Amino acid sequence: MTKITLDQAKLEVIGFLQDHDLETDTTLMLEEDAQEFNDILEAVAKPVSQGRAIIDGDKYVLTLREPIGDTKEVAVSGMSAADMFAADKAKKGNEMAKTGHMIASMVKLTFAEVNRMKSQDFMLLSRLSGLFMAV
Repeated sequence: MTKITLDQAKLEVIGFLQDHDLETDTTLMLEEDAQEFNDILEAVAKPVSQGRAIIDGDKYVLTLREPIGDTKEVAVSGMSAADMFAADKAKKGNEMAKTGHMIASMVKLTFAEVNRMKSQDFMLLSRLSGLFMAV
């Protein structure tokens, strides 16, 4: 488990986001959007700084706090329209379940497996998915 500074981890995450054509220049954002971006960036970079996540090319690979069966880590390599459509599997008005279906599609797990994640891992992936949905 290699630890790096939070600032270095943020730079790695920014590179990952830029590889996926996501806007990372906060000077081009509204002040509120820039603050939200910086908050999410810090949350996503913290596991990288702690060695619990790595940026591997175009993937964000997170070691789960608790394995789900044989699955010890999950990888996010962007978001597709199919990942977004997966949210439609949830009942209307159930935003948390919609997010769960979308994350399940993104990390190639079943919705039932995502339900077994520790809340911290789920919320981290939820915040990361939010960056991909920002336009």
